[in-house]
Order: sequence, then C-alpha cells, then structure tokens
Amino acid sequence: MSDTPDEIAKLKEIITQRDAALVKSEQRVEQLAQRVALLESFLRRSLRGRFIPSSEKISRDPDQQLIDLPGISEPETPTQPLVEVADGTPGAGQPTPRRRGRRRPLALMYPELEVDLVEVDLEPHQKMDADGTPLVRMGYEDAETLVWGIAAPIIRLTRRFRYGRSDTAEKMAIAAIPARLTPKGILADETIHSAVIGHVLDALPWHRQEVMSQRAGCRIPRSVLVNGWDAWCAVMSPLANAIRCYVLAQPVIGADSTVMPHQDGKKPLRCTTTALWAMTDGMAVAMQWTPDLKHERAAEVLGNYSGTLIRDEWDGWKYQVNAMNRAPPGQGVLLRGRQGGCHAHARRRFTDLQGVDQRADRALRLYGSLYQLEQAAVERAYDGADLIEARSEIRSQRSRRVWQDILSLAREIVRCEGPSTAIYRAANYIVKYHTNLELCWTDGRLPIDNNGTENVLRIVALIRKNRLFLGRSPEAGPRLAIALTVLRSCHLVGLNPLSYLMQVTPYLLKLRDEPLITDGCVDLSLLLPHVVAQRTQPQRFGTSSIARAS
Repeated sequence: MSDTPDEIAKLKEIITQRDAALVKSEQRVEQLAQRVALLESFLRRSLRGRFIPSSEKISRDPDQQLIDLPGISEPETPTQPLVEVADGTPGAGQPTPRRRGRRRPLALMYPELEVDLVEVDLEPHQKMDADGTPLVRMGYEDAETLVWGIAAPIIRLTRRFRYGRSDTAEKMAIAAIPARLTPKGILADETIHSAVIGHVLDALPWHRQEVMSQRAGCRIPRSVLVNGWDAWCAVMSPLANAIRCYVLAQPVIGADSTVMPHQDGKKPLRCTTTALWAMTDGMAVAMQWTPDLKHERAAEVLGNYSGTLIRDEWDGWKYQVNAMNRAPPGQGVLLRGRQGGCHAHARRRFTDLQGVDQRADRALRLYGSLYQLEQAAVERAYDGADLIEARSEIRSQRSRRVWQDILSLAREIVRCEGPSTAIYRAANYIVKYHTNLELCWTDGRLPIDNNGTENVLRIVALIRKNRLFLGRSPEAGPRLAIALTVLRSCHLVGLNPLSYLMQVTPYLLKLRDEPLITDGCVDLSLLLPHVVAQRTQPQRFGTSSIARAS
C-alpha cells in the first residue's frame, strides 16, 4: 500500500525538525567542549597557584565568581517570600541552610584500636519524676575520646543513658558526662596532660608529637594538639597565679631570667627577643613572660616583694625605674627588701683560668671548702628550722673564715693586676660586690648561690633549641609561663605531674564552667603542688634548695 501525499509531507517535516535538532546538539557539544577546555585551563592555573605568594592567588570570596564562563552563571535568587511551614522546617521558598559535616567516628578513624566502654547512669533518686513516677530508660548517647599517654592508645566510649516517662514518652533526664578540658574535642584529659608534659618538660614540639602518635597507631594532628594546649593553659591559669602569689609571699626567693625568641606576628620572617623570668623558694616555681628584657621589667615581675632576693648582679634587679619621672636605669627607686649575691657567679669566673693561674686554682680550692661546709650543714639537718640552725652555726664558726681568705686573695689580685686581665675581672667581681656576697653569713635561711633558680631555667634552653622560637600568637609566651609554673613546681617537690594534674583538674574545671557557683568554694592554696605532695607523699616532701623560715 503506497503512502498518501499527506503522510509523505508529514515525514519530510519530521526529518527536517530532527535535522535542525541535530545541528543544535552539535553546536551544544562544541560549546561544552570549549567550556571543558576553559575549566581544564583554570584547573591547571589553580594547581600552579598553590605555591605562589598569597597576594597573587585567586580570591576565595564566595560572592566573587572565580571564572566567567559563557552560559554558566549562579542560580537566580528566589523572588518569592520565605515560607515556613507549621513544624518550623523551611518551606519551598526558603533555602535549606548548609550543615557542617559530622566528624567521623574514632572507631572508623582508628579501627585497630581497642574500645573501652564506660557507662554513665543516673543516681537512683534521679530516676524519679517530681510526682513520684519512676522513669524508664529511653536510649543512650555515646561520646568518643582518644586516650594516649604512657600506655597503648585506646578509644574510650562514654555511654550515658537517657530516661523518660513511659506514659507520655517524654524524655526527662540524661546522665551527665564529667567536665573535660575540650568538651567537643576528641582528646581525653589524660591525653592532653601527657601532650603538655611532653611539650614542656621533655621539650617536644607539636610536630614531633604528631609523628610519635602516628607511630603509635593514632595520628593526632598538630591543630588538635594546639587546641588542647590552649584549653589546658586557660584552665591552669588560676592555679599558676596562686603559685605565683605563694612564691612572692615567701621571705627568701631566688630570681633569674633567660631569653626566648618570639616570632613577630606582623613580620613572619622576623623574631624578637623576649624574656622568661623564674622565681623560686625551693618549694614552688613562678614563671613570667615579658616582651623584652628591659630593666623596668624586673620591678614588674617582682611587684611589691619585700623579702630577701637572691640574684646575680644585673642592674635591673637593683633599681625600680621611676616611670613618672622616666629616670634611667641606676637612678630610680631602690627595690624594697634585701638582696643577696650569688657565690656561684663569683666562682664561675675563676674556672676559665683553672690550670693557667695558680691564684685562680687557690680561689677554686677555697670555694670548694666553702661548698663542703654547706653540704655538711645539709647532712646534719636536711630541711626546716634545723637546717637554718646548722647553717648559722657552721657559717659563724668556719665558713666566715674561709670567705675572708677568698676576699683577701681577691683584693691582692686587684692590687697587682691590670684591669684588662681576666684574673683581675674575676677578682674585682668579688671585691666590688662583697657586701651582697656577705649577706648569707648573717642569715641561715639564705643559700650561698642562686643555682636552684638557674636549674629551673635549664629546660627553657632545651625548649629554645628544639622549638627555635615561640609562635606568632601574643599569648604564646604567657601560656608557656603558665605551663612551666605548674609543671616545674611538680618536678621540684618530686610529684608525678600526670597524677597531680588528673587530681586537680576537676576542681579547676568547676572554676571554669561554674564561676558564680564555685566562687570562694575552691581553695586554690590546697591545690598547690607542694601542699599536695605533703599530703600524698610526705616521705618525699622537703627537697628544697632554698631554706624557708619555719
């Protein structure tokens, strides 16, 4: 059967329309190929731009279009008003807000680690409603934390149960999780404590601890460690202030300072010299950071201290610069209290001449006898009032005579030698500052040197070697001072720092989370390291380098 002319015309019309659609499709494919080429070019430029200066990189402003492609534009903003349905969910005219991605469970991040389940339940009296209706268990919530320190790393799964009424299915109560240093973080408190102890007492930078955790099977990024460090310092700040107040209230303390480079936040390639100050009475250490080492900083660090200060002969310890009159160093107001000298500094100047000059060898032998007498006093009475009495007796009968021989030898050297010789400078130090050096012979509480304070600052030299400088943050220096104050005080009295921190952290977290409720209820003087050591380890208490008044 042959087709009619009408059917033939319809078929020709359909073929023409399909040919036109095919031409349009080919044009569309060509346009898309051009756009793909542009996108590939843009991707290559973006990859190359990763290593160019930040000023030359493409802006990341979401409102700024990265590349102008023909035919591609942002979707138009809906002009209809926002509509909200009865249950509060966005309507058709309201854009859905972008939600942040949820963190992956630790069990998936570290599948090889053991999971320790800890269940937290309500107390029996809390499982009753106000009208006496018993509450029933209605599910639970889990919180994961990573525990890593001395032992092998594990995942702690804290499960707290939820309770509600059985008649109304209303959720009424849920068990509370103990407060943590980082409430929404993945690190447990003991993990943060161990990281801080390694960072401060072992001088391990964060990038090294990241590598160590990776070798242990639980890689902890540096950013997570730094966040834990910030939270730790914020919680321990009241305790560090309490330790500083205790030290400055003692009748005898030693003080010294050292430098620590700090990276300039405005100029990343430049470091400024800052100062870390240490003050100790032999039982606790107070550290403080200042942005420079000017003379007026000494008065800022010591505050209104009026006791006896054992220090070196730096001029900043001697004068408090009058800020009102802007008097130069050396012409200000004298610091209050007595100031004793350091015999270790005087002896140290002769050690470089040992074996070269016989007079230096004689001075070192005399100083050796002086330190043997001090050791004899310590062996007779280890600490407290008995040590003070033993020191006073030995110094008045024997040490003073040895000191007179040292002073006579120094004066003889000064008369015979010229100012340019090393032996003259060593002897002149004793002659020039003999008044401060003789102060210890009149008071048995005073040590003959400042070695106890200098030993506290040894760890700072190791930190400076491993870290090179403090970070860019202006809080980097004060945070390091807080950590050194707490941890070095524990080390000074032979207290395990991890056990101590786990013991005092709950009380400090109450101060952070409930300041109005706990104001005046938490006595920080009972949380000081030497007080805790005296209460928990009395047999190890009393290792002091500076004798205190009984």
